[in-house]
Parts: sequence; C-alpha cells; structure tokens
Amino acid sequence: MLLYHFGSRAGLVAAVAAAVEERQRALLAAVPAGASTQADVVEAVWRQVSDPAVLPFVPLFFEVLGQALQRRPGTEAFLDNLTAPWIDEGLALARERDLGELTPADARLAVAVVRGLLVDLAATGDRAAADEALARFTALLRRS
Repeated sequence: MLLYHFGSRAGLVAAVAAAVEERQRALLAAVPAGASTQADVVEAVWRQVSDPAVLPFVPLFFEVLGQALQRRPGTEAFLDNLTAPWIDEGLALARERDLGELTPADARLAVAVVRGLLVDLAATGDRAAADEALARFTALLRRS
C-alpha cells in the first residue's frame, strides 16, 4: 500500500517531511499577537522550529532535500514547496499585522538564516550559539 500511495520509500519520507513543513508554516498564524515587528516574528518562528520536540525532524527535512536535489523519484514536489510558501505566508503575516515593508527577498533571507541555524543546531547541538546567532540577525532586522 505504501508503494502504491507514495511510489517509493523516498516518496513516503518526502510526504512526511512535507507534512511537518506544512504544520510548521501553519504555526506562523499562531505567532503571538505581541510579535509586533519582523524581528519578533523571526524569533517566534525560531522558537517553534527549533523546539526540542521538533528538532528530530530537522535531519529528515535535509535528507529529503538532498534526495530531491538528486531528483529521486517521489521527491519532486518537495522542491516546489520548499521556500515559496514560507515567503508567501511571511508576506501575508507582515501585511496582516502591519509589520512594515517586507520584500520577498527579505522573507527569503529570514528563511535562509533560520534554516542555516537549524543545520548548525542539529549538527552541533549548541543551542546557545544558534540562539546567539539568531539574536544577532534579529538585532540587524531591528536596526533596518
């Protein structure tokens, strides 16, 4: 049945990773109302995606990304929804909450920073360093 529905093990793993990603994006809507700046939103998203309960899924995400970049069967759609939905959701949230001008490039940069720090956190386990780097990034956001 799994092969029928997902085509391959890679397809099944990609579907699981995509579902986790979708749930994480849905949490953007749950960012506390007190998050009144873009930096506040990035910090709230970081807390959500780096939560210890979610962290075990981080290697899975990057495994599927690697398979999708190699064009493994069943992973094609993963690349289609890799970044654009995060950008779209971020832009919509910025408009809804009047968080100031947010360009697609700004949103892409925030996604890239958070993902990069997730790689660092998953690889090193050094939460303090990853949190400090994110704080540095959000300080830059607050200055601009």
